[in-house]
Amino acid sequence: MANHHVRIGKGPHNVIALHGWFGSAAGWGPFAEVLDETRFSYAFMDYRGYGGSKDLPGKYSMEEISADALALADRLGWEKFSLLGHSMGGQGGAAGAGRRAGAGAQAGRGDAGARVRRAFR
Repeated sequence: MANHHVRIGKGPHNVIALHGWFGSAAGWGPFAEVLDETRFSYAFMDYRGYGGSKDLPGKYSMEEISADALALADRLGWEKFSLLGHSMGGQGGAAGAGRRAGAGAQAGRGDAGARVRRAFR
């Protein structure tokens, strides 16, 4: 069974967003309201045990988060994409980018909304 995700935007640059501890795909607050939806396509993914994926069984590990993010990219047909991780999601994103560096994955981590907002506008 696939992880639940929320899609925002229809731009050419693909981004998988990984939430923080106790977060969810729907829990990014006002950050989602300031995204550039013409330049970027976002997929906000719920980890196993969180949000819309709360009933998915698993090991609930960083390795599993990164593997699920890469599987989501495959399901979406995204050969090139960036991984954006907030807090705990930054660890999963960095691990995922390392697994697929040759295929065009990039990782960014952020805790401060202002820094992340400037980077993705």
